[in-house]
This record gives sequence, C-alpha cells and structure tokens, in this order.
Amino acid sequence: MVTNITYASLSDAEEVILFSTRLLAAATLAAGLAIPVAAFAQTPVAPVPPPAGAPAAHHHHRGGAMRAALGKLNLSAAQHAQIAAVFAQAKQQRQANRTADPATRKANAQQFRSRIDGILTPAQRTQFHTAMQQARAHRHNQRRALTSPAPGTVPH
Repeated sequence: MVTNITYASLSDAEEVILFSTRLLAAATLAAGLAIPVAAFAQTPVAPVPPPAGAPAAHHHHRGGAMRAALGKLNLSAAQHAQIAAVFAQAKQQRQANRTADPATRKANAQQFRSRIDGILTPAQRTQFHTAMQQARAHRHNQRRALTSPAPGTVPH
C-alpha cells in the first residue's frame, strides 16, 4: 500500500532521506537510459560491401594520380620543395581559372606540367610519364566499367 507522504509531516532527517531516495531513483533511471545509448554509439558500423560485379569505388583528389606518381620517384629534398611550391602556385591558379576561358585553362595546365617536368631529371621524367600513362589507362578502364552494361545483361 502506497501512502502519500507530505514534507510537512516529516522531520528534517526523514526529508533528507526521502529526497536522497528520489534523487538516487532519478539518477539510476537516467544512467539506465544512457548506458544503452552510449554502448550503441560505440558499436562500429561494418562497411557495406559493393554488390557482386560492381566496379571498385574510386575517389577523386586534386592531383591524386600526379602526386602518387611523384611519390614513387626518388626525389631530393630540393625537388620536394620545388614541387610543393609548384603545387601551391597551381592551387592559387585554380582560383583564377574558375572565371578563365578554356584556352587559358589549358595553357595554365600545360605550364604546370612543364614546370613539374623541368624539376625532374630525365630518368625521373621518363618514370613519371610512364606512371601517368598507366594512371590514365586505369582511369579510362574504370570509366568504361561504369558505363558498360553488366555481363549477361542486354543494353536498353
């Protein structure tokens, strides 16, 4: 049987005990609700694998193939610094290229590639161009895989 207790009928010690009991019950309830939420938030989500036959995902990064090709070369510290400066200037140039006509953009891109070539030794340049050709071929094959129908299907 539950009786309704008023604070007026309690002594100071009983009020403290009643208040502490209610506070403890509220804290226990809050903790009971928070622990499952915290445990759920800590559970790692497994990545969803792509469907069978789907091409591999690829990510677009500014200069990603070029940076990867340059990273495979045995560059000196001076070459690293020079190439970093060329990339920094190219970043600023991209801002200006947003409003430039296509011919200017193409000329700026050619100038960028020429500056990179000028920093490399002849052997590095050959290795760099080979890696860039392989990257272009890989990118071309990826695009073909994305646009061609899946094996065994009829195109519409």
